[in-house]
Amino acid sequence: MGKGSITCRLNILLAEKRMTVAELHKITGVSRTLLYLMYRDDLQRIDIGSLAELCHFFDCKIEDIFIYNK
Repeated sequence: MGKGSITCRLNILLAEKRMTVAELHKITGVSRTLLYLMYRDDLQRIDIGSLAELCHFFDCKIEDIFIYNK
């Protein structure tokens, strides 16, 4: 049985708000490096506090940012 994968949708959420990673960083304080990794869907792990800050900013659930693909 193979592993699934997780896709980050930050690029889509930013496009919907017509924002850049730099703007999101300034507003939320979340690390610019982390945001760029998420934007490029090249993330290995994420801090729970950063994830909570992004959910608060986008007024969304975790599954709106990350999608599990079987």
